Amino acid sequence: MTTPRIDPYEVPGRPCSIAAALQVVGDRWSLLAVREVSFGNHRFRQIAKNTGAPTDRLSARLKSLVADGVLERRPLPDEPRHDGYYLPRPAATCSASSANCCAGETAG
Repeated sequence: MTTPRIDPYEVPGRPCSIAAALQVVGDRWSLLAVREVSFGNHRFRQIAKNTGAPTDRLSARLKSLVADGVLERRPLPDEPRHDGYYLPRPAATCSASSANCCAGETAG
C-alpha cells in the first residue's frame, strides 16, 4: 500500500517538509526502524532487537517504508541470498538536522 507524495503546503499549519515526512514515518515503529537503518543496522533481526518492536508490526512498517520510498530492500553484501533495509542513496548522505532532506527535497 503506497501513500501518495505529500505536498508540504497541504499539511495543516506551517508548510514544512518535516511535517510532511511525519505523515509517512510518524508512528513509533517506523521512526525507530529508520533510526536503526541510519545507524547501520540492515538486518530485520537487528532492527527488531534494537527497537523492541513486535515482529508483525515491524514487518508491516518496513514494507510500508519500502513502498513509500523511505527505505530500500537490497541484498546484504556479506549474504546476498538475504535482503537488508537501506536508506535510498541520496538520503544516506543527509544529516538528521537538515530539514530539506526530510521530505526528499533536492536543491535545484
